[in-house]
Amino acid sequence: MRILHVFPFFSIEGGGGTTWLIDQIASAQSKNGHDVSVLTTNFMFDDDNLNNSNLYNVIVQESYFNFFGIHLSPYLIKFCRNNLGNYDIIHLHLFRSIQNVIVCLYADKLKIPYLVDAHGSLPRHFKIKFLKKYLYDLLIGNYILKKSKAFIAENELSYKEYIDFGVDDDKIAIIRPPFPIKDYENLPKKGLFKSKYNLNKKHIILFFGRIHYIKGIDFLVESFNIIQKRRNDVHLVIMGGDDGYKANIQALIKNLNIQNKVLFTGYLSGDQKLSCIIDSSVVVQTSRYEQGAGAPFEAVLCHVPIIVSDNSGAGLDVKRLNAGYVVKFNDDEHLSKAIEYVLQNQDEAIDKTKAGADRIKQDLSIEKNILEYDNVYKACINE
Repeated sequence: MRILHVFPFFSIEGGGGTTWLIDQIASAQSKNGHDVSVLTTNFMFDDDNLNNSNLYNVIVQESYFNFFGIHLSPYLIKFCRNNLGNYDIIHLHLFRSIQNVIVCLYADKLKIPYLVDAHGSLPRHFKIKFLKKYLYDLLIGNYILKKSKAFIAENELSYKEYIDFGVDDDKIAIIRPPFPIKDYENLPKKGLFKSKYNLNKKHIILFFGRIHYIKGIDFLVESFNIIQKRRNDVHLVIMGGDDGYKANIQALIKNLNIQNKVLFTGYLSGDQKLSCIIDSSVVVQTSRYEQGAGAPFEAVLCHVPIIVSDNSGAGLDVKRLNAGYVVKFNDDEHLSKAIEYVLQNQDEAIDKTKAGADRIKQDLSIEKNILEYDNVYKACINE
């Protein structure tokens, strides 16, 4: 098959876990003999930290304006007119974007099937974006939903979001995001990260991901503040690039007067990232909204215990695989007690994590799950 993936941010820093997932899917599809391309923009473009981009074709379009989530790509019209007809299927990895408008209109004209993989972008939650999303849906979004041949949900939360938007049940396929299991077989030596930052005698409590309001890092900071008052052997590490919220977190940390107990590493990748994870005693994710447990499951594959909040798809994923601990969302005391429980019961927590890792390897390997995408593509094309 000739497959085109569409996503405007081909950068881990800009596109986060979705970019990482597209890289994994596209490379696996290429290895299986498909002709695969990724259509993106040059906004924050950086394929250096993507392991497999040499296996497929990356098409980068110039983007302009780049304000308020709007990225104008005028040359995309020419690309679609001249090249879109070469593809058998189009896989949209975001629901609302100007790129999708152009691609979908030409796809309809050329009778090329496309499917939507929203990755949590479907709901209109959060007031600041509600009006913009509502107008988009009114003008074009509902048309795209109607014309899409299929929808990919990452878990039951994602499935329900499609249903709530009026998508027919028989057009939705649940495909759990796959993991490159082999990438976690040869981990770096433990202790390298702790030695580098002089944290050898500390329990590292780790968050990793984009530093964004939606990630709920402020909840973690508040809970960590409770813990550090009770014990002096803990250190909070925040690993990830700033996505507009770092200054707020730094202000909170300063107000709590815990600057000397918090470390910002910036964005890390490869062995540096893995070294940080494996030297941690627990990884915590307390997002206001999270489609799935991608980042926490990376920690599980490194045999590091995880704690996630119960309000999102991440909590559902962790419960389903019994891969870690789940806490009440926005309950600082509950989270602080859960973190301390893991620190005090490391053997139990690691045993739970290892069992969860075995289930991830069994159910979510990329070699197994990649075939499910093929089946959805074929159904769209045959229809």
